[in-house]
Amino acid sequence: SAANTSYRLRARVSGNEVRDNSATGISCYADRSGRQDVEIRANRVYANGGNGIQYFRRSGYTGTMNAVVALNSIHDNTGHGLYGQSDNAAKVLFNNIYANGGSSYDFYNASASPVDGRFNFWGSATTSEMDGNPGLINIQRIYDLFDDAAMGLINYSPYLASAVDTGTDIITRIFQPLSGDTISEGMLTLRGVAYARHGIDRVEISLDNGATWDTASFDPVFSGKTLWYY
Repeated sequence: SAANTSYRLRARVSGNEVRDNSATGISCYADRSGRQDVEIRANRVYANGGNGIQYFRRSGYTGTMNAVVALNSIHDNTGHGLYGQSDNAAKVLFNNIYANGGSSYDFYNASASPVDGRFNFWGSATTSEMDGNPGLINIQRIYDLFDDAAMGLINYSPYLASAVDTGTDIITRIFQPLSGDTISEGMLTLRGVAYARHGIDRVEISLDNGATWDTASFDPVFSGKTLWYY
């Protein structure tokens, strides 16, 4: 967090094991009239006494929160697995989010902004619920527009049928375009997420089976190079 009246803070919480705390595991918030752009990636967050991960804007202030939450395992926390309040559409991608507090939610969206919540694994029970109801519906373990009309929709589809491997030293995943998409003639932008235990220098893309490689660009909003495009 940051408490100066006006500021911009770019924060990155990456590659940690956060467990057995009496309250929240990871907490990031915007204070006063400042702005926080936070990347929370490749963490294992479990068995905490409050929420697993939370990002939010402090009540009563006008701060701005932008968040990317990617490649984390968030489970068996007493509170919500993930509690989010972002001023823009947060990207919550390629996480394992399941088995959090019985009367809480695996993901609670506390913002009017929608969430890109695709490519997450939600555990077997929630996956079965999603499998049985094609399209976006009111999922029991997700709190969003379906529960409160003032909150933003969490777009959880497509979702994953098995857990994401978040334990390797280097990870990258593509979230645009979708597998199986039919692409019209014209310009195409690839978008993805990345993590490297010792930091990311660059992400390279090959369109000819490895014969040549081009360097992708990174989302300029965030400093940690989690979001890339080509």
